[in-house]
Amino acid sequence: MTKSPDYAGFPFRRWCGYGLAALVIAVLAGCGESNPGAAAVAAPATLSGSVIGDEGPVKEAQVELQDSHGQVLGKTALHGGSRYSLPAPKSGAYPVVIVATTAGGETLKAVLTKAVVTDQDLTPMSTLLVEAAQQLGGFTDENIAKAARAAIGQRQVQGGSRSSSGFKGDLTKQYGGWH
Repeated sequence: MTKSPDYAGFPFRRWCGYGLAALVIAVLAGCGESNPGAAAVAAPATLSGSVIGDEGPVKEAQVELQDSHGQVLGKTALHGGSRYSLPAPKSGAYPVVIVATTAGGETLKAVLTKAVVTDQDLTPMSTLLVEAAQQLGGFTDENIAKAARAAIGQRQVQGGSRSSSGFKGDLTKQYGGWH
C-alpha cells in the first residue's frame, strides 16, 4: 500500500475523503418521505467552503455558482486564501453546482441538491462525484448516491477508509441525521 502524498504538510487523501463523506451525508440528509406538516427549511444566506486541488489548498481561483443547466447565479474570486463565500440561491433553485477554475487551469466542482448545506469544499473527489452523477443522467439524489458509493468503493481499493472522524460538530445533528 502506498502512502498518500503529503503536500507541504497537507493530508490530501484524508481531506478528500472527509469532503466526499460530508457531501454524501448532505445529499442523503434530504432522503426519505416528505412530511407535509414539517416546517420548511429556510435557505441559507451564503454558501462557503475551501477549494483544495491536487497540490493542496488553492489560493487563486474564480468560483462560480451555477444552476443545473450551467447558468451562472453568482461568482467570486480567491486571492491568497482558499475559502470562498457566495450568496445562496433561493431554496427552489436547487440543485446547484459550485465550480472553481484555478489559476493553473484545474476545474473543481461540487453539487448541492438541498438548501440544508451551507459549507461545501471543492476537491478532486467532489469533482469526480459531480462528473459521475452527470454521466448517470443528472443531479438526482439517486444518481449522486450511486456516484458517491462508487467513489467510496474506489477509495477503499486505494487504501482509504469510510471514517467520519475529523468532522467538525455532530454529524447526526448537523445534517439532519443518518438516512
